[in-house]
Amino acid sequence: MRAHRLCSLLLTFLAVLCMTAVPSAVSAAGSEEPENDYYREHWEEFAREDRVYLLTEDQELFDAPDGEPLTELKEGDSVRISYAQPEDGESGWLSGIFQKQERWGLTEVARGGTWYTGWLIMDSMELPYDGKEFFAEYESEIQPYAVELDPETAREASVWEYPYSGQYKGRISEVTLNAKISYLYTGEDGLNWGYTDYGGGIRGWICLDHPQGDGLPVADMQRGADSQTDGLPGSFGILFLCLAGIAGVCAVLWILLRKKKTAGGE
Repeated sequence: MRAHRLCSLLLTFLAVLCMTAVPSAVSAAGSEEPENDYYREHWEEFAREDRVYLLTEDQELFDAPDGEPLTELKEGDSVRISYAQPEDGESGWLSGIFQKQERWGLTEVARGGTWYTGWLIMDSMELPYDGKEFFAEYESEIQPYAVELDPETAREASVWEYPYSGQYKGRISEVTLNAKISYLYTGEDGLNWGYTDYGGGIRGWICLDHPQGDGLPVADMQRGADSQTDGLPGSFGILFLCLAGIAGVCAVLWILLRKKKTAGGE
């Protein structure tokens, strides 16, 4: 009985750990669905992207892939792609010519006071250094953290793409004041930065020492090393260890129950 109770406690602990190991997946699942008919009909073909890209050439924004044009964007414009087709899209041969499938991404832009939600071709974009790159490069220096900002601090807090980026993302919505800080990074100058993915739809970094963000230093944080950009630090590695731990505990529990049943049969 004691062994059974211990195994149950271990399983509960590991399940909770798995849930906290991948906050990006939780926040993506809870994000608001885009106002786009094509996305609603084909949502299973797209994955959450939520990254800023720069256009490398002029492009038209379409209401759907290969649909009707809505407006035009210029080379050098920055757009935040909310959802996109996976990078390993299908390609194949057509009439003796190799055809590479175009990868489309969904974005929202303002032109002349009007907001448009539509699709752009991802092949004509480049990805600048962003928060996901920062997470990958500084993984060993980013620590798990669990603090809830008080309402007054949250109301005035400025959110940035990554520490020292100078890339302002907005303020936390006054409707969602219980913003949680899940990761902590301390810069060489001693400033403490907290990562939040629960701020009224805004995900990014808040300078905990100066939440309003006035006069914060800006620095080039890119280290230039090739890095993986799969999300938050160690998310999938931690998830794999959690699943392996659960499998191990289940195996131990099964063996103990079998021994108990065998002993009872004797």
